[in-house]
Amino acid sequence: MRVALLRAVRCTARCSSSAPLAALRAAELAHGTAKLDLDIADADAGGHALLGRNGSGKSLVGRALCGDAHIKSGSLDRPARTAHVSFEAHEALAKEDVTVYEALGKLQTKASKYLAVRFGLHPLLWRPVKAVSTGEIRKVLLARALSARPDLVVLDNAFDGLDAPSRAALAKLLSQMSRGWGDILVRDMPSAKEAARTQLLQVTHRASEILPEVTRLTWITEEGARTEARTADDDLEARLLAATARADVAPVADLIRDLGPPLDGDDLLVEARGLGVTTGDTTILRGVDWTVAPGEHWLVAGGNGAGKSTLAALLTRPAGDDGVRWGPAATRSIEGEVRTTRSVAWVSTELHLRAAASAQSARAMLALFGAEDAAPFAAGLGLRDLERPFRALSQGEQKLLLVAAAVAARPRLLILDEVTQGLDAFQRGRVLALAEAYAARGTLVFVTHHTSEHLRCLTHVLHLVQNDAPVYCGARAAWDPLI
Repeated sequence: MRVALLRAVRCTARCSSSAPLAALRAAELAHGTAKLDLDIADADAGGHALLGRNGSGKSLVGRALCGDAHIKSGSLDRPARTAHVSFEAHEALAKEDVTVYEALGKLQTKASKYLAVRFGLHPLLWRPVKAVSTGEIRKVLLARALSARPDLVVLDNAFDGLDAPSRAALAKLLSQMSRGWGDILVRDMPSAKEAARTQLLQVTHRASEILPEVTRLTWITEEGARTEARTADDDLEARLLAATARADVAPVADLIRDLGPPLDGDDLLVEARGLGVTTGDTTILRGVDWTVAPGEHWLVAGGNGAGKSTLAALLTRPAGDDGVRWGPAATRSIEGEVRTTRSVAWVSTELHLRAAASAQSARAMLALFGAEDAAPFAAGLGLRDLERPFRALSQGEQKLLLVAAAVAARPRLLILDEVTQGLDAFQRGRVLALAEAYAARGTLVFVTHHTSEHLRCLTHVLHLVQNDAPVYCGARAAWDPLI
């Protein structure tokens, strides 16, 4: 095994180099996996994307290129200046006892100041990182990684958790960055140093997130890595779906049928009166009056920081339970009241982050919501090696297992908060179909930033906005998404 750090040579667009910026040679990243050969060229050649199904090893490649994972055999050459935006990096940042200002290096560089403005982080600078929303943490992580102006930045599902305006802003920023920091920071004083370009390596499951500047695609499979040039007429959405399809899964209809008949009951599942949440001087939720009755299926809409995930976490506290299980931080003050049925299960980024830190096995995690035997359900989703530690699964496999644990518990109320994050194209479609089918036997509260995931079964909408009361609460048919 050989690992070498390369002294990166910064150059303008007129310079070129035949040597790759990073390279894997016959690299075995985990025992029993295929040996990979992969070249990552410098930014002059255009960006690069890694594609493949959940569990194929894409994220492990990204971690190795950033020095966060060891190779078992073979060789690895990588630049010394790298940055990594990933689920694991998000998890680590969420644990830091710092303010947003401190997380951004106290804005000591021109790049960090610029990125704080571009991501709208100035109103958050004095808040603890632990007190901001999931999407806002992702923005802080992106700003910190990019402000270091690395030679190589690995963006592993970097758009996850961002609302539509933030995704558009990030895509524009990354496109500019790939052309050189001089375009962004010093338009009037270009120099070789300021014009230095950062190479982008995207790891993504969504074709819509692949930047126009990406010119090379590497497909990671059980057989190894295959790199090809990207073509203008490439239907990547269809290719991603075909590449991630699996035959070893059960039809969604069979999975739902095996859960048994729908659960009875006509009492309210959620009742919130004057609900508000504050952190210090910051209002997260205000004046939420909301009820959820059996047979209603709610979309919770709103931008980053509107309080969607905070509300979803509060719903996981059944009536009479004084503790919030894996819910809001203890520093948050709750006003008003919210009562929720005891028959509740949920999947969220916060739950995922805490579960990923657990030493439990995948099989033990399946009992999270009290399901007596969720293993057959997990097998129907394509998860079979359940004796592995939960944290040894890929991000997508972890998410699927949490979905299995929640649905197999047969709750009257199922809360799905950004449930498709980290899932490949095939499994994303199956989980959405599973949620749609579950609506026939239980009640859904569904949170998403993607309009393509507004399920047909959703009958009502609660639209939250930052620092104010909800702007809409009622039937979906009368909702204007552009409020």
